Amino acid sequence: MSKQPMTAELLPPGHNLTLSDQGILRALLNPDVEIEVLVPETIDHEQLWNNLRIAVRAINHVEQVANRLRPVIGRMLLIIQDRPSFYRDRGYGSFDQFMRKGVCEELGLGRSNAYEAKRLAGKFPTLSPERCARIGPTKMSLVAAFSNEVV
Repeated sequence: MSKQPMTAELLPPGHNLTLSDQGILRALLNPDVEIEVLVPETIDHEQLWNNLRIAVRAINHVEQVANRLRPVIGRMLLIIQDRPSFYRDRGYGSFDQFMRKGVCEELGLGRSNAYEAKRLAGKFPTLSPERCARIGPTKMSLVAAFSNEVV
């Protein structure tokens, strides 16, 4: 299974990139062009600043979306863990095997991300995706070490 490169079309609504910005982002993510060609040493200062601005806005948006999805994915994993028929029907003998082969290998979610999402969802069952994004993953991990529920 080949991984599809991130393109401007994959950014969800609300990313705040103009059509021109999206075209630049698409060019910056072109998998067929080497990075030295995408960002040459001789690049004009204004173009360099504009490209950096677009790339940072895009990555910030993607990180916000990832932070919002973390508790959702965690809750799904907790539900699956409590339903052995779910992973057994898919050919996995145990939840650990489902996590390793199904979630991490097949779906491509990093092992630490998968287990951290599950751990946070278990510790903070009422945490909303929006609140999780506002708090951020680093602070959420710190809070999780000392508490069971965000107040």
